[in-house]
Amino acid sequence: MTDIRAITLWQPWAGSIAVLGKDIENRSWRTDYRGPVLIHAGATWDPELPLEDGFFDCPICLNCGFDCHLCNGVGLANGNRPAFSRRSVVAIATVSDCVRNSPSPWAAKGQWHFVLDDVRAVSPVVLWTKGERGLWTPPTELVRACGIGQ
Repeated sequence: MTDIRAITLWQPWAGSIAVLGKDIENRSWRTDYRGPVLIHAGATWDPELPLEDGFFDCPICLNCGFDCHLCNGVGLANGNRPAFSRRSVVAIATVSDCVRNSPSPWAAKGQWHFVLDDVRAVSPVVLWTKGERGLWTPPTELVRACGIGQ
């Protein structure tokens, strides 16, 4: 099986990689790893963002069809909502570089920028409740469930 890693991110960052074109993962640490990576959405919504958990889990949002200005503003319309699931693998990408000076609009100053290429959303998302810190080696069953190595 191919050497592969996974990284657990808060939402909406994992979903933003899957469907909104986020091509950088910002970290305080660098990596020498280059290769495929599963983008795993953890259980947490970034607490610094104004759209919090309740918005995405509320009965109104779950039943409205995601065609309102709020959902459109974060890319949830047109079938993208599953990418913003939590505790799931939502995308597969390739870490092609790790730099400090990426010109990407997703790059945060003062951070290391994992450059993500060949991003593809996993559909349907693959439920996986346990994430880990840093780059981690996913178990074979998870890699296979994501359609890799079959």
